[in-house]
Amino acid sequence: MTEKRKPLLDLALVGDSNKGFNEISGLPSRMERYSSAKKRQLQILNHLGGLSQEEKADLTLHSLLDFKKLNQQLCSCGNYLVFHQYYTVDKVRLAKARFCKNHLLCQLCAIRRGAKQVGSYMDRLDVVMSGNKNLKPYMLTLTVKNGHDLPERFDHLQLSVKKMLSRRRDFISKSRGFSELAKAEGGVYSYELTKSKKTGWHPHVHMVLMVDPKKPMDFPFDSRPKNHNHEEWKSLTPGQKKNEKDKWKKWGELAKKSELSQEWSRITGDSEIVDLRPIEGDPAEGFVEVFKYALKFSDLTPEENVESYSYLKGKRLTGAFGSFWGVKVPDKLTDELLEDLPYVELFYKYTKAGYSLETAIPKKANEKREHEVIIPEFTDVSSVQKSSQKLSPENDNLDIQNRLSLANKFRLERYHRGTLERKKMNYVSFEPNNFKEDLSLKYCIENGVSITKARLYVFENFIGQRFKKRENKDADGEA
Repeated sequence: MTEKRKPLLDLALVGDSNKGFNEISGLPSRMERYSSAKKRQLQILNHLGGLSQEEKADLTLHSLLDFKKLNQQLCSCGNYLVFHQYYTVDKVRLAKARFCKNHLLCQLCAIRRGAKQVGSYMDRLDVVMSGNKNLKPYMLTLTVKNGHDLPERFDHLQLSVKKMLSRRRDFISKSRGFSELAKAEGGVYSYELTKSKKTGWHPHVHMVLMVDPKKPMDFPFDSRPKNHNHEEWKSLTPGQKKNEKDKWKKWGELAKKSELSQEWSRITGDSEIVDLRPIEGDPAEGFVEVFKYALKFSDLTPEENVESYSYLKGKRLTGAFGSFWGVKVPDKLTDELLEDLPYVELFYKYTKAGYSLETAIPKKANEKREHEVIIPEFTDVSSVQKSSQKLSPENDNLDIQNRLSLANKFRLERYHRGTLERKKMNYVSFEPNNFKEDLSLKYCIENGVSITKARLYVFENFIGQRFKKRENKDADGEA
């Protein structure tokens, strides 16, 4: 049979971790994958913006979903990424970014979250292997029958997995009953959802198990027929293809008679399809399979993505037991930085063409940065529409990214005008060459200008002047 080709984005997890990744040469391809993920995020955002109140009410958890907040989070997620390239040791770290952390909706956050989980559990794997070198990692997949009722199918799978884990605990702690899962020293698992147009939702769970090959689980993984890739399958004759299909059919019947398959069938009552195979080569590939995505974005339309999110939000979709219990996964999605090393700060900005490198600034080790004023940004689509209309009537034809850019320029001016009214401060002005009123972050970084001073320059020489003129007019009127 042909071997299924995995989405390219899955590779984005390999090499990523809470410690970042090595070699600057791999950064361009990684940014390409991040660009594809960001593009998918904007598709979700546009779909959310087009939902009517009736469509929102049809979603399972409509009463618990704050659509305005969701729009704000997605609008501001991943608009820029700042990396530190530590050229003396050839390592790259993601130092700054703003993430929404809605991994069920945002593919970019799903990639970063998965990378964190892979890195954390790989560290635990090293500890487990050092304690018992006989253990080997295996990949177990458990499924239930497909169905169009997502809540019913997912709850059925989740309860079945809990029951199997309960049987394992009862056998280990109380010597009561038996489960094939008890042969595993420990494991980590996650739920995944895909959807078929014909049969509906397909919930399943992937597990990485640590098992001693001398005490294997009862499943014929060692007699599994060869998987052919797409090119190999095309080169087979019709007779050879029929022979291969017969081999897989016989092996499938044998697999259904295994103790592992029979136990799962008794638990679920409607499914005996399981799969168990040793993880050959790099164990990280097994953890990538577990932690890649809870939702397979490439198989779902934005509408199906939002539908599944409305039900799965707040549910626990990962778990661990045995020797993998208690692993702590970092909450932040940026990387751990390297101290006392010089680096080049790479500033990537997202545009219609994807992420592009805006600036590359050499930095010394432990270089102190001047404090920067953070200006609140528009992240709500409705606010963008209102403000962009004030700037130009042509903005109706712009996409969300350009609307955000225009609206934030307008808000910057309004923010500084309000600051002048509230505070009496002494501003240090400067006058760079060819500096324009529309504040340019790129200009400031390229010319080594402090963002704070640049904004104060605009404030003092443009906005402040207009404000003073208006004060003088008011004073003349009163007189």
